[in-house]
Amino acid sequence: IPPSSMREFLEIAKLKEANPFLNDFEMVAELVEDHRLLSKASKQIVGICDDHKDQGTSDLIMERMRFHDKSAWMLGSHLKGRK
Repeated sequence: IPPSSMREFLEIAKLKEANPFLNDFEMVAELVEDHRLLSKASKQIVGICDDHKDQGTSDLIMERMRFHDKSAWMLGSHLKGRK
């Protein structure tokens, strides 16, 4: 049975609500981590798709994974040398 209430979605969510009191660099760092988590989840989904020989869905998810990897890298480059 899929989740159907906000409470159920929040219980299974990997991404959490952002702290509204972060500074700009902390916000970007949190966003980088969120992209990394989404990329990691995408990789797991690709494995499931490949096990089921579902190449179409696998390709779709791989495109999302590339987007999240690139976003994490680009945002992370703004944090280099910052505290």
